[in-house]
Amino acid sequence: GFVLLSLTFLLYAAKDQTLSRLFLFTLAPLLVGTFYLCYQKLGRLLSRLFFRGGNRLKAIVVGPSDLLSAKAKWLEDRAQQGIDFVGMVSMDNGAISRIPTQRDVPIPKLGHVEALETILAEQRPSLVLFVDFPGDGDELLRRKVICDRFGARVLTVWSFHSELSHVPSIH
Repeated sequence: GFVLLSLTFLLYAAKDQTLSRLFLFTLAPLLVGTFYLCYQKLGRLLSRLFFRGGNRLKAIVVGPSDLLSAKAKWLEDRAQQGIDFVGMVSMDNGAISRIPTQRDVPIPKLGHVEALETILAEQRPSLVLFVDFPGDGDELLRRKVICDRFGARVLTVWSFHSELSHVPSIH
């Protein structure tokens, strides 16, 4: 929208009927370069400005051990968006004791899902991220009620593709 408006204004101001090739071949690389720099640098700069100190969310991730390990990189990337994962709660008896990350500090295991209320009372997170499919509406409601009691937001992340082996079309 902005680029089209700018080009229209430039053409009107120059009273030119066609774009010059020099302008077109200069604009395209400059736009690509500008978009690339904004994507690579601006997000991190804004993240450092806005998400520091009290503006960061303390979060706990809950799910099966294999899914938690598979999402380690994704969880680590959320730190750029102001979310600090202080621990994980497993839903199975997996042998995983922490989620390894590329940072120096791995995400430690806080316990089993049966002790979720105790863990929430001790840790007092702002966000509880579930990385599995809840199964039914009753389970979703149970999770919400537990997290609401401790003042934590609930977020459920589930991959349709990995579970169903196809991407659903929702209309």
